[in-house]
Amino acid sequence: MTYWITNGTYSYAGAGNAGTFSGWFNWDGTALSGGSLRVTGANPLGLTSPVTFTNVGYDPTSGNAPANSTSPIALYFWNEAGGGNEPGFRLALASPLATTPTNTSSTPISATAANSVFCTNFRDNNNNINSNQVSNNLNCPNASATALQGVSATVAAPAPLSWLGVGALLPMLFLRRRYVALLPNPADPRPRPGLTATAPPAR
Repeated sequence: MTYWITNGTYSYAGAGNAGTFSGWFNWDGTALSGGSLRVTGANPLGLTSPVTFTNVGYDPTSGNAPANSTSPIALYFWNEAGGGNEPGFRLALASPLATTPTNTSSTPISATAANSVFCTNFRDNNNNINSNQVSNNLNCPNASATALQGVSATVAAPAPLSWLGVGALLPMLFLRRRYVALLPNPADPRPRPGLTATAPPAR
């Protein structure tokens, strides 16, 4: 199931330190299978805006990371920078993702803004974090984190236009096309199928 992250905004300490973000990730209830996050605006990572983070991880339980006392339930988006440094963006969630996601699944953002951070070096229990990793030990060492003062976004898997909906629309479109075809065309003297030609009324 593809979840979409939309209407994302953030800020952190300092004048002009704000921006927007949006992205997506695939979640089937137990595993991730890809995602990315595009961040536009100021960032403390030294990366040129806009930056797209192409790896995704998920911590569904929070609190077990020994290197960070504020590890929350969260989504992690980052890029490999070499040398073990993995800078990115952590989006804290108020509740875990659905274990049986549907087209109407969604999850709220954590009200504790400081749990969402920019990080210069994401870790998995002090080891390198792997893409698509689901672990209760994902974290950002405190010295590497820049806490956000404000963050908001929508994280949801909206229902797409279903085939049932398309099937309901097709007969209506056909009838409209048929109706237009039956309308008289002053530039075409030929009679239309289904219409009986009549003489104009006498004046």
